[in-house]
Amino acid sequence: MRSSCANGGLRTFTFAAMDTTSGALCRIFWLLATHQDIQDKLCAEICEVKKDLDGEEPDYDRLSAMPYLDSVTRETYD
Repeated sequence: MRSSCANGGLRTFTFAAMDTTSGALCRIFWLLATHQDIQDKLCAEICEVKKDLDGEEPDYDRLSAMPYLDSVTRETYD
């Protein structure tokens, strides 16, 4: 494969990943903004986790263990 072909493919994959991520985040933020009850419940879960961590930022494992955050994220994609 020529380097120009590989470079073009890499750009395509990079843009596609960024576009997908930005689209998902926009949809999540829009849904949270239009559903205050869900936003409040998610905020409460995040605040509870942060309180348990004494102000430290949650790591990947802690974020993965948040059931309501997981539900909101999965529901956004359906």
